[in-house]
Amino acid sequence: MNPSTNYDQPLVIIDMQNFFFKRNKSEMDVIKERVKKVCKLCKLWIQRGLPIVLVEYNLDDERLEKPSDDRTVYPIRRIIKNYPHVTRVEKKRDDGSKDLLAEFAHMHVDPKELHICGVNLAYCVADTLHGLFHRKNNVKVKLYKEISFNVHSPNHADWHKSCFDDIQSCASNYNASLEVCECPIPA
Repeated sequence: MNPSTNYDQPLVIIDMQNFFFKRNKSEMDVIKERVKKVCKLCKLWIQRGLPIVLVEYNLDDERLEKPSDDRTVYPIRRIIKNYPHVTRVEKKRDDGSKDLLAEFAHMHVDPKELHICGVNLAYCVADTLHGLFHRKNNVKVKLYKEISFNVHSPNHADWHKSCFDDIQSCASNYNASLEVCECPIPA
């Protein structure tokens, strides 16, 4: 990725990987709709010339049916395929904040506001946000609620609300700015 790109507002997509979606075939219609929204958001970022960061779990283990299972889902990869302002950050644990911040430091960039979506909300998204709040002073985050969800129960509103409340509480503890908001995708 080109460090001269405006890194004030990167879109960070956490763990939108085949492996996680294949584990819940019963909710696949809902998941596909959410992926379509992420694709629209990627198109918006591309139109604006803003960077996109894929944070992916490195799943080097026997759980993978095939090597592509640890990649971001194809509809998203297809949209960003030739876009020059994409980077992939690999992580080995639920909290990808350390790896994400290390990549930003390596590129000599300091984003002003992170726009985040992904799965699983209660685990990787929440843990990455907790880590960001802990590691980066005064971090500002916009978390897109309808495309940040738990794959095994994407329509469980009470569980999602509890997750968002927990993340908001953590942000408050670290004087971070968190806005849980609607996705700004064009109609």
